[in-house]
Amino acid sequence: MLLQSHEGVIRLLPALPAAWPSGSVKGLKARGGFEIDIAWEKSELVQASVRTTRAGEI
Repeated sequence: MLLQSHEGVIRLLPALPAAWPSGSVKGLKARGGFEIDIAWEKSELVQASVRTTRAGEI
């Protein structure tokens, strides 16, 4: 719902539920050693922060 990580691509808010029009989350884990914080309002992404625990590309 909030993050999809597949085949070297990270998608943010790929299937946000209508019941969650605004919110935020910290510490989502993505493949490749990435940790992501996101915030959204009116069902649209307003902030994203990506940290890595190892070298790699997004």
